[in-house]
Amino acid sequence: ERLRDALRVATEIHSTPASLRALIELAALLAADGDEARATRLLCGVMHHPGADALVRARAAEQLGPRCEPLTSAEASSEIERQLRDVLEYGLPQHVAP
Repeated sequence: ERLRDALRVATEIHSTPASLRALIELAALLAADGDEARATRLLCGVMHHPGADALVRARAAEQLGPRCEPLTSAEASSEIERQLRDVLEYGLPQHVAP
């Protein structure tokens, strides 16, 4: 619930960098639990998001490796919005909830 709370607060205060950092953490949990496809989509969205700074992009790239296909800013923003909405509306997937 700590991660979900962090995402909720970051969203409420419109802090894109904080949201993106929390989503990198979520991607790590997903990947560790075997949900590589969702983790990859999430990290690609973070890497190509227009609000991602150099540090956020580097952290996402470190986890992702060469698996990411290029996304437009609009596609990345849409992916991040969808992931945030899913987590905030439905919670973390049971298999990754710490």
